[in-house]
Amino acid sequence: MDDLLKFLGAGGDLGTWAIVYVYVKHSGILARIQAKIEYIENWISGHRL
Repeated sequence: MDDLLKFLGAGGDLGTWAIVYVYVKHSGILARIQAKIEYIENWISGHRL
């Protein structure tokens, strides 16, 4: 967050901040989804008949 504030203070515009925010937000969501998928795959492979 401090780096982002330094970037904005150095002349970064709000549009760039919005792109970075959306990217970081979606990266977090994708990481959680991937972890859930891996958990489900591991559960399925452990319970095959």
